[in-house]
Amino acid sequence: MSLLYGAYLNYYASATGTADPITNLVAIQSTALINSFGYDAQILPDTSAPHMKLIINDHYTANIIEGCNALSIIILFISFILAFAQGFKKTFLFLLAGTSLIYAVNLVRICILAIALYKYPNQSDFLHGVVFPGIIYGMVFLLIGLLVLIRTFESQLFYDPLLLFFKTDHTINALPILDYSKLYLGLTFRFLLNTLVSLAILWFVFKNKKVLKFSVLLYVMFFIICVGFFTFFIVVYSDGPHQPLFYVRRFLIQPLMLFLLVPAFYFFGNAPSLKK
Repeated sequence: MSLLYGAYLNYYASATGTADPITNLVAIQSTALINSFGYDAQILPDTSAPHMKLIINDHYTANIIEGCNALSIIILFISFILAFAQGFKKTFLFLLAGTSLIYAVNLVRICILAIALYKYPNQSDFLHGVVFPGIIYGMVFLLIGLLVLIRTFESQLFYDPLLLFFKTDHTINALPILDYSKLYLGLTFRFLLNTLVSLAILWFVFKNKKVLKFSVLLYVMFFIICVGFFTFFIVVYSDGPHQPLFYVRRFLIQPLMLFLLVPAFYFFGNAPSLKK
């Protein structure tokens, strides 16, 4: 999703030199909301950059840019939702409600921020850099926090007999009867979702195509290696020991690689091979 969104923005920035349609729509809706409070607000296209100028009572107040449309936040939210997907209907309804709420809150955020900037221009750095980003990010974390509650019931939501098995004394017990097609399909699906979430986070953190491409390659190689070891431990060590299987499975179902890649890319951030 991040790659598609990046291509979408690059197209409008290079081909037209104007703000993309979604940012333009957000600007129009925000202006209408500001006008509902009794102000005379209007938007004008900026010919020098892909954003919109916001004018309040004939006073140039702010620019509405791509970062104001909340799409990057919505993409991040969708990625987290998909990582914990638990049925099409519930996931779809949660996505619909969550994205609608984020979009609506963002419009209110822009409206309040614009009025505050108009009234208190000397506080622009504090308002724009601290207060109002906290509103939209706080909403996302609230929704993700609700989603974490669903994680508590993962044993009822996913086919994974190993989940219960590893909560027992697995050092002396043989593996349970497994439906291998469901097991591998579930592992692949969960790894794919976690990978999409991780790649989205890496993109938002580094904004670097080389980092993203290198990460994709690492994840593909990592998946192949982990599935190979997972199969080996299931077939050869079905009666134990199961500790190696426990750790390999953990890397397949949880986004643990992200915690390794973020500090690694920060550490090697100045390497010529990873520069944009």
